[in-house]
Amino acid sequence: MKTSNIAKIISFLIILFLAIPSIQSLPTSCQTIKKDATSNEKKEFIVILKTDTDTADEIKNKHFDMLTNCLGRVVKKFDPFSSSSSSFQEEEDNDNEVLDISTEEISTYIGHFNPDFANNVLAKFDEIEIVEESIKVIID
Repeated sequence: MKTSNIAKIISFLIILFLAIPSIQSLPTSCQTIKKDATSNEKKEFIVILKTDTDTADEIKNKHFDMLTNCLGRVVKKFDPFSSSSSSFQEEEDNDNEVLDISTEEISTYIGHFNPDFANNVLAKFDEIEIVEESIKVIID
């Protein structure tokens, strides 16, 4: 009887360890994310997601769901050919908007975040490749 219980426990642990790598690293709790993201100081950041996997679209969708559900952000897809699309600069006062500028080759978005949150929380997610603060470029 003890042998069958030990076998069940070992089987469970093997299944658990095999399943762990397939779990995406999205935050476990929206409360934790909201707490870390709360601040009046926000700066514009460019975020690039990892796209080197077969599940890049799924990862992007889960990440955007987290932005929407946990942070209350509105994700808008940038359409350079739409006359109704205004530039992100013109809508800079809307800190809750995230502009999805992804292409088939790269998943990228621009959004306003607390710098501590962007650098110490958002940048640590496994699905994130790069988080960089935007810089203004002026052309004469």
